[in-house]
Amino acid sequence: KYLNYSGDIMIGALFPIHNKGKGTTECGKVQVEDGMQSLETMLFILEEINRNDKILPGVKLGILAFDTCESPAYALEQSMDFIKGFIAHSNEHHAKELKEFECLDGSAPKYRGGSFDKVVALIAEQSSAVTMQLATMFRLFGTPIISYMATSPTLSNRDRFPTFFRTVPSDYHQAQAMLQLIKHFNWTYVSIVYSDSEYGNQGYEKLNELSSSYGVCFSNPLRVSKEHFTDSDYDKIVQKLANNTDARVVVVFAEKPTVVLRLVESTRRQKVGNKFIWVGSHGWTVTDHSDHHLPVNSSKLEESLAFNQPVMYDPFRILTPDDIESHQVLEGALAIQPLASSLKGFDEYFTNLDVDEHEKLNPW
Repeated sequence: KYLNYSGDIMIGALFPIHNKGKGTTECGKVQVEDGMQSLETMLFILEEINRNDKILPGVKLGILAFDTCESPAYALEQSMDFIKGFIAHSNEHHAKELKEFECLDGSAPKYRGGSFDKVVALIAEQSSAVTMQLATMFRLFGTPIISYMATSPTLSNRDRFPTFFRTVPSDYHQAQAMLQLIKHFNWTYVSIVYSDSEYGNQGYEKLNELSSSYGVCFSNPLRVSKEHFTDSDYDKIVQKLANNTDARVVVVFAEKPTVVLRLVESTRRQKVGNKFIWVGSHGWTVTDHSDHHLPVNSSKLEESLAFNQPVMYDPFRILTPDDIESHQVLEGALAIQPLASSLKGFDEYFTNLDVDEHEKLNPW
């Protein structure tokens, strides 16, 4: 299924509406912040543009949006509709003698009613790994592809990705910011943990490449697999961190808060939580926390402490004493986040959506 917001000019989009499934299941649970809110943000902005006749007078922008489920393979499968639309568009605008396809009445065929033929650019995706696959594919059609979150330095290679653009800085700049922060506090010897992914591997490489110029030395790097690691695996990582008594600061370069939170839970189990100062990459700060043990309302936290009982702090998670202890372990942690500002009017728009009515537009 896909979202079709019709217009004179169409923009294609791919969002991680669901997280990656497990085993043979392609898609997991709906992601509120990472997926749904990102999609709704674009719908909100499109409506703002279309209502303002000073921006594109007489022209309505539309969108065709698909779910990637955080999977490069699944994203490519979903993007086939865009490719077929590009082929149909190219065929329609060739000279008659060069057309490859033609209907019996001599007209050019339309793909799915013609909406996909009108796509001029793509917005995709949050994950660098998914974005790289899509950018490699769509460069063949000269299609501009713009990402709002993919930060891998590899995507800056104009020879490989000539039509790729993004609205966030590369991880090269994030690595510099993290090293400047470490240098500011005179931390010269630190541990590093990174996720086994395009984001984590590239981030570690940049940190390691630039560290000497900031007078920072990393201990033996520790790589984690967010998909395959068990609690026992995280315990082994924490044991290695704890045994390295010369490095109290731990840099975590991972695109999901899952990694750092499971590390924190492991430190709690092993009673070594007060040994570390955590420094996180921006993946820690901009992702959906509803799935994890992070309290989001200080008044509810105080209430739970006062009455020594679990408190419902959001629709997804009950705050327990273990959650509070994990939160206390994270006190004093530092994280990098790209400069961002709130979008005026979006909160009101999002919280006032009528689910039954809006489902006619947004199938998720």
